[in-house]
Amino acid sequence: MAAPSGTKWGSIAGGYGRIGLYITTSSTNTQTTATIDIWFWSKYSVQDVSNTLYYADQQTNPTTAHGSVTINTTVDSGGGWSESNQVRIANGIKVTHSRGHSDVNWVFGARLTGIEAVGATMQVSTTWKCPAKPKYTISYNAAGGSGAPGAQTKWYGETLVLSATRPSRTGYTFAGWGVYEGDTSVNYQPGANYTDNQGGTLWAIWTKNNYTVTFNAQGGTVSPESRNVPYNDAVGTLPTPSRPNYTFLGWYTGTNGSGSRVYTTTKITGNITFYAAWRLNSFTVWFDAQGGSISETTRTVNYGAQVGALPTPTRQYHTFLGWYTGTNGTGSRVSSTTVITREIVFYAYWRRDSVVYIKNNGAWKRGTPYVRVNGVWRRGTAYVKSGGIWKRGIGK
Repeated sequence: MAAPSGTKWGSIAGGYGRIGLYITTSSTNTQTTATIDIWFWSKYSVQDVSNTLYYADQQTNPTTAHGSVTINTTVDSGGGWSESNQVRIANGIKVTHSRGHSDVNWVFGARLTGIEAVGATMQVSTTWKCPAKPKYTISYNAAGGSGAPGAQTKWYGETLVLSATRPSRTGYTFAGWGVYEGDTSVNYQPGANYTDNQGGTLWAIWTKNNYTVTFNAQGGTVSPESRNVPYNDAVGTLPTPSRPNYTFLGWYTGTNGSGSRVYTTTKITGNITFYAAWRLNSFTVWFDAQGGSISETTRTVNYGAQVGALPTPTRQYHTFLGWYTGTNGTGSRVSSTTVITREIVFYAYWRRDSVVYIKNNGAWKRGTPYVRVNGVWRRGTAYVKSGGIWKRGIGK
């Protein structure tokens, strides 16, 4: 039986013989086993049992003896090398090595001594490959964020510590890693142990941040005063504040109606305060001249403001005595500093002037009495005696 193709033959010893190694390998995920057969080959017929076979793993010149072998070749090839003289002298020798992170070439050596016909030691060594363990690539996808860690290598049977790097995304909080795109269940946290013997991509899982929207009523009252809104969602229905004697004009991003107007569709991207804008209510003040005449009959005055300079009405044969909150001088006297808090009517208060009548050309006409005082004519008042009492009145 001839040696298999691929047998590694050693150098010819004594010009007549040599030995060879035939190695096959098989692997599991964690180790590789080499199975070795040792062959003898001579030019001539050899019958020998008085020899010693040496072989060992990791030795090119082995020193470990494994006893003698029986050799029987029958062909004298006359100086040639007949395959009929190839004899297997050991078979099924097994050597096992663990697989690591890289390929390793291991050495196996054999030596045969004491073959009298050859007269020299025959020796051979060769290498066989123990491949690296299976490995897998773990990739990371930030799923809309940024800053995902770089890919890592997972070796079969070994625990991989996942990267501690956390990606970021505006408006979101990183929750952890899922095992498929769109995953909502967190399977791994940064720095966790990964033990699966398979590769793949881990996908970032995000939760939307909630931001606080504060409603500042700017002197009014409002409910609610704040609201939590998820990132990039619309603020939604806006509360309506109240403030006595003011009209609400809307919500703005700045005070006193500055900044941007806020609507139900305004998107929220962070904590923010909205400010109520107000217009102070104004009221109409009426001036009732009570039979007189006046150029300014109404006036608009802001709530809480003073009425200001008062108009002066006129009325023939009457003297204006001031403005009052009631007719005929009733109620309160009104001044320029009177504060307006509602719509109101102010009434002119009059005093009728005393007059006299003078007969002129046979007709009584209304006139004014004058009295000479200290050489100066002054306007006077007529009095009439009624019931024994002098009263200011009108005479004819």
